[in-house]
Amino acid sequence: MSLRDKIKEFPSRSGVYKMTDKEGNVIYVGKATSLKERVRSYFSSDVDVKTAKLMETVANIEYEETDSPLEALILESKLIRKFSPKYNIREKDDKSSLYVHITKEEFPRIEVLRETDIHEIKQSRPILYGPFRSSKSLSDSLELIRKIVPFRTCRVMPKKKCLYGYIGLCEAPCQQSISADEYKQRIKQIKSFFEGRKKSVLVWLTKQLKDASKQMRYEEAAKFRDRIRSLEHLERVFLIRKELPSTVFRRIEGYDISNISGEHAVGSMVVFIEGISEKSEYRKFKIKSVAGANDVAMIEKKMKLSPAHYFLAVKSLS
Repeated sequence: MSLRDKIKEFPSRSGVYKMTDKEGNVIYVGKATSLKERVRSYFSSDVDVKTAKLMETVANIEYEETDSPLEALILESKLIRKFSPKYNIREKDDKSSLYVHITKEEFPRIEVLRETDIHEIKQSRPILYGPFRSSKSLSDSLELIRKIVPFRTCRVMPKKKCLYGYIGLCEAPCQQSISADEYKQRIKQIKSFFEGRKKSVLVWLTKQLKDASKQMRYEEAAKFRDRIRSLEHLERVFLIRKELPSTVFRRIEGYDISNISGEHAVGSMVVFIEGISEKSEYRKFKIKSVAGANDVAMIEKKMKLSPAHYFLAVKSLS
């Protein structure tokens, strides 16, 4: 079976793929929201020179599925560290890899460091997770993790609660809102994320929820309930993508029409691909060919949608 035929059987779900040469050496590792779509792109006729050179040496491609893009990012990091694929190294060019550093303090903080800055860490045997290649993917992942297990990022402990403390993304140790032992339990769960043990995080959150409920600390229990929902959301988004036919729902566009009594009409479009927002595809536009306050007609005219496709046009009437 050729590689082109093999990837037709790849799943349209998140995961990591490994490319090997004819000797079986792993020469490239990548992550994907949709394994089938991502790997198929390597066989396009308009790939860049670096990709074309890579594909000349690829003899086989294997994949490993994950429950979410976040877990794919972490697994990709582990595999790059394990195999040191030569094309991942070349891809970095003059940019050094990224690492997540957990400081050794009474209330540890989380920071992102370049490989070239690791030597500046003063503590012995620093706690590091990586390497990561994409700063945006890592930033998005840390933002998601922080909603589930809040953590500190400030370099100097402030004297009063900062914005992150007020919006629930930090436990505000600066105001003694949490003990050092309790905070270190949070750090332990963050480590579990980066070590691929998401289920242990769910077990811990569930226990915290039950304990808070038994002690009638209902406000605290509600916080843990919301964090459990955020964690479960990772798999729920994946399951939705899995159930919907990819030929119809791989790309979903949402539209919003605004006008002043039918005049000066403008529209905006947001795009989701495989359930993930794709901001580079967002668009804004003017609508001049429809008279009056007729949002449906404006959508049909500008987006050229047939009535059968109106279910894809999500509009706000506020």
